Amino acid sequence: MEKITFMTKQIKYVPVLKWKTAEMTALKHISSEHKKSIAPLIEIVLPTVNPYKDKERKIKKTDEEIHTEMVEKMVTKRIFKIPEEIEKSWGAGKIYIDVTLLHNKDKTNDLKIFALNTLVIESSIKKLKIIPVINIADDSLLVSNVKDLISKKVVDELCLRITSSNLKDLDILNNKISSLLNFLKTVKQKVHLLVDLKYLDPLSGNYDVLFSSAQKIRDLSQFSEFIFADGAFPVDMSECPFEEPTYLPRRDWISWKNNTAKKDLDRVPVYSDYS
Repeated sequence: MEKITFMTKQIKYVPVLKWKTAEMTALKHISSEHKKSIAPLIEIVLPTVNPYKDKERKIKKTDEEIHTEMVEKMVTKRIFKIPEEIEKSWGAGKIYIDVTLLHNKDKTNDLKIFALNTLVIESSIKKLKIIPVINIADDSLLVSNVKDLISKKVVDELCLRITSSNLKDLDILNNKISSLLNFLKTVKQKVHLLVDLKYLDPLSGNYDVLFSSAQKIRDLSQFSEFIFADGAFPVDMSECPFEEPTYLPRRDWISWKNNTAKKDLDRVPVYSDYS
């Protein structure tokens, strides 16, 4: 039997963005026509707070005081504004929401669950097409919470995010995916699979190896979407001259184009990067 190469007819690009003012503004200025083929993945981050105790900005708060204030601001104010921001910046198009970057010491899971529940429920009231993201290594409490959202039909689709380390043993990964979906009582047709390579050394050659490994994920064609993410932005700007334009090759895009041109693919993934 010949292998069938599948290309999504809708989503063509998934930018991974931290949910901050600049990113909101950028999304807002994308044309309605282009929005039809884009599904951003927004990573929710803790809000900023004033690091000083006094108006003269002489007495600094401790790191613990700053973090406590950030969490308090998130759960009492910030989280409730995000659905409205999504509505204004993106509208009713598909958008992935990831709460992985939220943290609160030994209460991190509680914060993530509260944030995810609030965002999903408030967004559903606004008829927004929110797709929650879970990671293959997420804590069981967070996964159970997503299962509850699915069972109550608050959530219909979800995005499963895996990393390059998960591709080292395909048998283990395939079994983990099957076990997870069985626990959630959902099917691959309602799951958007995101393979996230983060930032790879462009000279390592690992991209090609990992791209080929991802093609061996079981029943790849059955997932609602198959997305492949990588970042080409440098770890730091030390090699970039100050106040001079610096041109860097888009190795993530070049690697994606070279690999998707191959003829023996089970499925062509959607392109994704860190913007």
